[in-house]
Amino acid sequence: RASVDSCLDLYRRATEAFSRLEGSYAGQDVVLVGHQDVLSVFCATMIGTDLGRHHLDYPFELGQVRCLDLSGPAKEGEPDRDAKDFV
Repeated sequence: RASVDSCLDLYRRATEAFSRLEGSYAGQDVVLVGHQDVLSVFCATMIGTDLGRHHLDYPFELGQVRCLDLSGPAKEGEPDRDAKDFV
């Protein structure tokens, strides 16, 4: 029987993974490879949006490459952080 993680389970795993990555690779670029839902929840977690909307706000296509820049806070007057597709 296959098990399916809830959004909350994925959120916990994403925050734990991010903490480990941040500790190991601070100031460096990191490439993550994963399943669509995991990456979608990861984006919502890192940007701080509603996890219940991760499919709508951060949908991933098969094989899609996306850049998420978390190098610093958004400056006043700039839009909130977002994940951008590579063109």
